[in-house]
Amino acid sequence: MTEWLARFRKNLHSAGDLWLLARLAGWLAIEPALIRLLPLPKLLAWHTPRRPAATNGRREQIVLYTQFLLSDRLDAFERTCLKRSLVLYRFLQGGPAPVRFFLGVRSDQGRLRGHSWVTVAGQPLYPEEAKGYAVTFSYPPQEEAA
Repeated sequence: MTEWLARFRKNLHSAGDLWLLARLAGWLAIEPALIRLLPLPKLLAWHTPRRPAATNGRREQIVLYTQFLLSDRLDAFERTCLKRSLVLYRFLQGGPAPVRFFLGVRSDQGRLRGHSWVTVAGQPLYPEEAKGYAVTFSYPPQEEAA
């Protein structure tokens, strides 16, 4: 654990990095309540900032910090693909490439499995996770994404 934490700390360079980490943690903490209170399209609309976020150009840090916060080594938050995808969708908005949120399903040994993921410029952040899923919902809707 100590070695892993030391490697993570090498990626914290400023007070701005700590502020980003704290904001991500805050959103991960409130996300379960928001998921229960709001229908998904309304929640995603609310997660779409009206102006570019202050996190512009920090994609790698956003993804790394989110992975850290959801790590089983830290064990601070319940790890679900939906929470991770919603937070990544919110924080990756405003960059140079379009960000989209997806829900999909697939059959896994006779059981239906659901999954959510985020794409940036049409590419999934975690390509292996998105394979084999039939898209059942996307946001923004295709006509708005174009």
